[in-house]
Amino acid sequence: MYISLINVKLFCKENTLNKLAMNKLGEHDDLEWEKVRSMLRYIFRKTDIEIMICENIEYNAEEKAIILLRFHDSKLGEHLGVNKTIKRIKKTILMEGYEKKR
Repeated sequence: MYISLINVKLFCKENTLNKLAMNKLGEHDDLEWEKVRSMLRYIFRKTDIEIMICENIEYNAEEKAIILLRFHDSKLGEHLGVNKTIKRIKKTILMEGYEKKR
């Protein structure tokens, strides 16, 4: 986990990304959130990278549209098109009802 988070930090720096959103690790896997949180704080402590932890969040239509645009237009998004972008969002962020209200 530690090496993976170091690599995420390096990727963010190399691509001048200053915001990172991720699921709260440990909810549906064998990781302990307290340890992951400590690693995140240590690894990103001297950076200007803002980390947002997503946990059981429900989004309104405007927020979903913003998330869709940011995923599609980001350097990580790769302009995959709407359907593939939505699949990528679903893998990354829990968005209840998204598939029903495109």
